Amino acid sequence: MIVAGCDVGALTAKAVVMENSGILGSEIIPARPDAVLSATEVMD
Repeated sequence: MIVAGCDVGALTAKAVVMENSGILGSEIIPARPDAVLSATEVMD
């Protein structure tokens, strides 16, 4: 099963995509003023 998750904090937004127990991809970006924008951008 493929799953994705993200975490938006005050300084960074982080995302990871996993299949079973392996990481397929990850990203860390500077947080934006709007949490929704941060989450959308890090998941793209």
